[in-house]
Amino acid sequence: MPPGPDSLDSGGHFADGAPDVDDLGNQYARLVDGPTSSMKQACARHGAEFLDTPPDSIVGVADNVQVGTYPLNGLRHRQGTTSGWFIWAGEHLSAEPDFFKPIHARHLADRCPEAVAMLGLGEGWRFLVAPDHEDAWFDGDLLSESV
Repeated sequence: MPPGPDSLDSGGHFADGAPDVDDLGNQYARLVDGPTSSMKQACARHGAEFLDTPPDSIVGVADNVQVGTYPLNGLRHRQGTTSGWFIWAGEHLSAEPDFFKPIHARHLADRCPEAVAMLGLGEGWRFLVAPDHEDAWFDGDLLSESV
């Protein structure tokens, strides 16, 4: 039997520290919904066409992605069975096969809310986010690489 609402702490997490999935979905929705969503605003700032990343889509995220860890980096390959997004923190992208773990996009609202706004960028786009800095650019090579 799943834990009930009484087992959540004031931050919407279960006693074991796991966030309530419904709460994460609501947090994600608050970050991206509406005609002036943060995703659409980021696309407008960088001259990119908007391509939605629904909260239940799969994103590859490195273990080092946590609140307050910078810089946050992301790149989007072509969509297939996943959103195409891969996100990591820090200066270096590892080539280790287990560097990225699959998670639902909604969990990014808890782990790295600053990156959520960038998830509307289309295939072939990259981003870098740090305190007082945001950059995004198109990298056509991402469209020819297989993942």
